[in-house]
Amino acid sequence: MPQHLLHVQVPEPKVVKPTRTTPAKRRQQLDQAQKQREEVAALQEQLGGLQGKLLEKDEALRSAENLIGRISVANEEVDELRSQLNDKESLVESTGSELHGAKIMLAEKQAALEKLEWEAKMSSTKVEELEVDVASMDVEISALMKVFRKIAENNRVSHPTERPDDSLLECEPVQLDDTVGDIDTEKMEQEMSAYVTALAAAKDNPTEEFLKAVTEARLRLQAFVL
Repeated sequence: MPQHLLHVQVPEPKVVKPTRTTPAKRRQQLDQAQKQREEVAALQEQLGGLQGKLLEKDEALRSAENLIGRISVANEEVDELRSQLNDKESLVESTGSELHGAKIMLAEKQAALEKLEWEAKMSSTKVEELEVDVASMDVEISALMKVFRKIAENNRVSHPTERPDDSLLECEPVQLDDTVGDIDTEKMEQEMSAYVTALAAAKDNPTEEFLKAVTEARLRLQAFVL
């Protein structure tokens, strides 16, 4: 606050040297002096009021400056909060995108799992069917082996290298079809061995490839006896 406004020099009334005056003139001088003192007092009162108002203005100005400072700090905090909010929103969007991708991946995994379960179920069914086929073919193979042994025995009986005893000739020969006599026993054994091997492989790994190999081996084996 300017110092010249706080301390205003009010001129003192001039002291009039007493002179020899008349009472009327003296009274006039006294009235004039009183009037000047009243004016000075009024000016001093006005000055005090102005000084008070100036102090109030200064206080209001300081309060306004403090308020502006607090508002500035608050604005900075708001900007910081907005920045954090934007970061959070970006994180939420990123997390949402990752969650969506995870859901898609989970759905794919579930579909793959269901497919594997279905394939396992089908493989189990195929294994059961193969086990039935193996049991059936074991019977067939056993019967065929008996036929082979009888064929071999019959061949030995029909074409002996040395003349046997008469008692051996009394054995009744095995009655076989003409087609059985034409069977290549060695080839038959090879096809039988191939079929057994294909069955074992398909039982361990019942894929389409091994199942097809079993079917082909079975057809080749059956071709000898049909």
